[in-house]
Amino acid sequence: MSDSFLYKTLTACFLFFFILSNQAITAVVSGKVTDEKGQPLPYANVYIKGTSIGTATNMQGEYQLKLEDGEFEMLFQYIGFKKHSEMITIKGKAVHLNVRLIPEEITLAEVTISAEDPSYPIIRKAIARKDHYRTQVESYSCRVFTKSIFRMTDAPDKMFGQKVFDKEDSLKGIFYLSESESKISFRQPSSVKEVMISSKISGENKGYSINYYSVFMLSFYNNLVSPPLNNGRGFVGPLSDNAFFYYRYKLEGSFNDGKSKVYKIRVIPKRSNDPVYSGYIYIVDNDYRIHSLDLNLPREAKINFIDSMKISQQYIPINDTCWMILSQKIHFFFSIDFLGKKFAGNGIFHSHNADYQLLPGFSKDYFTNEYIRIEPTANTRDSAYWAAHRSIPLTKEEEKTYRSKDSLLIIHNSRPYLDSVQRHQNRLQWNIIWSGYTRHLNSDSLSHSYSSPISSFQFNTVTGWNVRTRYTLNKTSARRRDFMFTSTIEYGFSDLHPRGEAGATFLYDPDNFASIHLKAGFHTLRQFDPASPINNYINSLYSILAEENFMKVYEKSFLQLIHISDICNGLTLSEDVDFSYSSPLINHVSSPVTDIKGRNFSSNHPLDPENQGFSFDSHKTLEVSIMADYVIAQRYGFLPYKTKFGSKYPTIGLQFTSGYYLENKKTGYNYLEISLSHSKRLGLLGQIYYQLKGGVFLDRSPEYFIDYRHFSGNRTLITDRYMGSFRLLDYYKYSTGKSFGDFQAEQHFNGWIFNKLPLLKKTKLHEVAGVHYLTNDRINNYWEINFGIENIFSIFRVDYVKSFDGSKAIRDGIVITIPFSQQ
Repeated sequence: MSDSFLYKTLTACFLFFFILSNQAITAVVSGKVTDEKGQPLPYANVYIKGTSIGTATNMQGEYQLKLEDGEFEMLFQYIGFKKHSEMITIKGKAVHLNVRLIPEEITLAEVTISAEDPSYPIIRKAIARKDHYRTQVESYSCRVFTKSIFRMTDAPDKMFGQKVFDKEDSLKGIFYLSESESKISFRQPSSVKEVMISSKISGENKGYSINYYSVFMLSFYNNLVSPPLNNGRGFVGPLSDNAFFYYRYKLEGSFNDGKSKVYKIRVIPKRSNDPVYSGYIYIVDNDYRIHSLDLNLPREAKINFIDSMKISQQYIPINDTCWMILSQKIHFFFSIDFLGKKFAGNGIFHSHNADYQLLPGFSKDYFTNEYIRIEPTANTRDSAYWAAHRSIPLTKEEEKTYRSKDSLLIIHNSRPYLDSVQRHQNRLQWNIIWSGYTRHLNSDSLSHSYSSPISSFQFNTVTGWNVRTRYTLNKTSARRRDFMFTSTIEYGFSDLHPRGEAGATFLYDPDNFASIHLKAGFHTLRQFDPASPINNYINSLYSILAEENFMKVYEKSFLQLIHISDICNGLTLSEDVDFSYSSPLINHVSSPVTDIKGRNFSSNHPLDPENQGFSFDSHKTLEVSIMADYVIAQRYGFLPYKTKFGSKYPTIGLQFTSGYYLENKKTGYNYLEISLSHSKRLGLLGQIYYQLKGGVFLDRSPEYFIDYRHFSGNRTLITDRYMGSFRLLDYYKYSTGKSFGDFQAEQHFNGWIFNKLPLLKKTKLHEVAGVHYLTNDRINNYWEINFGIENIFSIFRVDYVKSFDGSKAIRDGIVITIPFSQQ
C-alpha cells in the first residue's frame, strides 16, 4: 500500500468524523395532548418558550417535534385551556411526553352596577392600540406548514338509479388531503411574497397543493377581515373602528398566562344578518393586544358557496414587545341539496408558523408584482423528506388515505386502467342525440368533439330554420403548449345555403400567454355589431313567439390571422390582420311563424325596417388592428405556471384600426379608441365596476355601415349581457362613423341593503344599481339608470331600467339577465 493512498484514506476519515462531530444531533419529542377526561385536543400548539420553534397536534391529539441536544421549556397551549409547561432534556434519544391540559381557570368579572359591561373599556383600549400592533413589525419572514383536509360526511350512494362510486372510491370520508411548506415574506404596508417549497396531495403526484397561506392571511387588527369564500364585502372585525355599531361585548372573566393577565370577551352581533363574527376574543391586559381568538361566521353571514366558517388564531411573543401568529385554523362547513340528494361535508385549513425572522433586510427589489410562486420541484419530495419536515404528524386515518389513494394512483396510471377508462369515456350513449360526442385518446392527450345539430337548431328570417354542427380537436401537452382546431358547418333551410368556418389556435409560450390564431370562413353570418348584441337563441324565441326579428346579419367570407402576447407584466399586445369579402343579405322568410295581427317581420336592413332591399354593396376589405391592454401593477404568480391575479389599479386599453377598401379606388378609414376600466372593492358597500371609452375615426367616416362603431343595445326582455352594454338602447340607431364617448358603471352592493330588510335578509339576494351613458353625433346625451336584484338562484338577475335623452324620458322596462353561451 502506497504512502499516498494511506495519507488520502486517513485524511478522508478525519474529515468524515470531523463533520459528523459538528453536526447537530437531534431527537424527536412526541406524545399526546388530551383534556382532563383523556379526550384528544386536535390542533393544540406545542412550542419552545421564547421561540417560534414548535408544532401542533393532529386530529388525534398527537404531536412530534425534532430538537437538538439541550434543555428546553416546552409549552402546550389550547384555546380555553390553561397553558402547560414542561422542562425536558434532550441527549440524542427520543423523548415521549404525554400532557393533559385542564380548562382555563376563568376568574369571573366582578359584578358592578354600571351602565355598560366591563368589557367595553378593554375593547376601547384594544381598538385604540390596533393600528400600532398592525404596523408594529416593518417586515418579517417565516416558514408556514399547512395541512388541508376536505371530508364528505353525507353523500348519496346512488344517483339516477346508478352507483355514484365503486366501493373503493366511496365519496364519504376524506376526499382531499394535502400538506405544504411555504416561506412567507412581508413588508409594510401590504407587500407579500409566498414561495411554496414542498407540496403533497393524496392520490396525486403531478398536481400542486391549494394551500396558499398568503390567501388565508387574516389580521383581526384590520377594520374588515375577509377570509376566502367571503360575501363579496368582507366582515367587520370585532376591533374595527365602528365595532360598537355592530357588536355587543361581555366580559366572561380573566386568567393568567405566565406574567400576563388575559381577558376572555364574548363577541355578540347586534344583528344576526350583519356581516359580523361571533365567538370569543382574548385580550392581554395592559398591552391590549390580541392573545388568541375563536370566532364564527354562521349561515346568516351568507358566505359564498358554504354554510358557515370557524376561525381560530393563537399568538405568541417573539420578543419582549412583539407577538406574532403561531397557528391559524379555518374550518368551513357546506351542504348541497341536488335533486333531492344531500351532499354535506367540511374542510380545514390548519397552518402552523415557525422560524420568524424580524426585519430580515429584504433587498430593495425583493418584492415585485409576483405574489405567489410554487417551485416546480415542490411535488417531487419523497416520503423521507416528509417524515423529516412534516410539522404536524399524520393520524392513522390520514396515513390510510395516503396509502389507499397512492395505491389507486398506481392503478389509475397503469395502461390497462387508462385503456378501460378511455373505452368507458368513448362509448356511445343515447344522450349524444342532443349533447354531442367526445372521443378521448388519453395516451396522446388528444380529444375529438362533435356537437349535436339538434342542440343548435335555431331560426332567423334570413336563413329560416337552420342547424349547426361543430367539430373540435384539442391537443394538450405537459409543457402547456396546447393546440386546438375547430370547424363549424351551418345550413339554412330557407336560403338553402351552406356556410362554414374553421380556426386553429396554438399556445406556444404559456408564461407570456402568447398564442397564434388562424381563422377562415365562407359565407358566414355576422351581426352588424361584431359584439353580437342579441343571442341567437333569444332571437329565435322572439321571432317564433312574438314575430320580432331583432338580429340583423350580413355575409362574410374571410381569412384572419391574430397574434396575442404579453410584452411585459401587465402589457398585452394583440395584432389582427383580416381580409374579408362582405355581402348584404335579405330575408328569405316573409310569412310569420306565429301570426300576430298587425305585426310583420322587419327587413334585414339595420336602419330601415321597411326596406326589403340590400343594405350595402358587396365589397372587399383589408383590416389591420393593433390593440394594447395595460393592467397597472398587475399581480401574478407561478402555480407553477404563470397566473394573473389582477390589480387594485385600472386597466388602460388602446386600439388602432386601419381599414382599406380594395375596390373602386376607395381609401378606407383609420380608427382610434382608448378605454379605462376597473373593478374596486368598497368595503361594506360592495364592489363597483366602471368602464370609460372614447373613440374617433381620424380622417373620414367608413364607407360602409358594417364598419361603423356600434353600441351593444337590447330590446328584449331577456339578455345575456352584463357590463359594457345598454339595457334599452335600440340596436343600431346611434351607431356612428365619427366620434363617441361611452361610460358604464355598476355598483354591486352584495346585500348591504337587503340584509337590513325583513324577509329579504334571510336570502342571498344582492342589490345592484348602475348608470350607462352615451354621447356622439347621433345623440347628445343618452343615459340609462338601472336598479336590480342579482344572485337569483345564484345566476339570474332582474333589473328595472329607465332611459333618457337628456332630461327627456324615453322608455322604461324590466330586463332579465341570464348568462347564455352565445352560439
